[in-house]
Amino acid sequence: MRSSLDMFALTIVLSLASGASLGDITEFEDKDEWEASAGAFTTIDFTGLDSGTVITTQYIDLGVVFTDGDDAIHPRSYFLNDGWGVAGHEAIDMVFLEPLFVLAVDFPGSLIIDLYSDGELMYSNGFAGPGQGHFAGLVSTDPFDFGVLRREFDPVFIDDLHFGPPIPGPPLFVPLLLALLTKRRRRA
Repeated sequence: MRSSLDMFALTIVLSLASGASLGDITEFEDKDEWEASAGAFTTIDFTGLDSGTVITTQYIDLGVVFTDGDDAIHPRSYFLNDGWGVAGHEAIDMVFLEPLFVLAVDFPGSLIIDLYSDGELMYSNGFAGPGQGHFAGLVSTDPFDFGVLRREFDPVFIDDLHFGPPIPGPPLFVPLLLALLTKRRRRA
């Protein structure tokens, strides 16, 4: 069951996004091939915050808000890139403040990626299996504005998150989003 924050995020996406046709998505399991195809992108490595920090709006300046309210940063040996990553209970839901065309994730174990455009599921597929050091990269011909990273069985873990194109600055609705997130936290 999704939280009220998730539903709020979907409402924002639905009300602000323009119509997009659903196009082709190319999958990559080789990071170098994805980087060559993706062009410019932003990476979040989840370093620099304390262990146990719940992520929500910490990366809003990069163009993404994590909407679950229970995804936390942790140091773990299976986060091979730098020892830091995120653990999500049921899923890791992300609202992208501007529509994107590329997304990639370094992760241990398995991962299912769902992408949405205007509230409509446009892509869903699973990657990898047992073990560490996996990579899944996507390049889409049409934009997406909401993503869900999940597993068949809880919890879900991600090492680094890559997405693009880079976001030049937050759109005008960001102050509204921040105000509503702050109001929700005060009630909790």
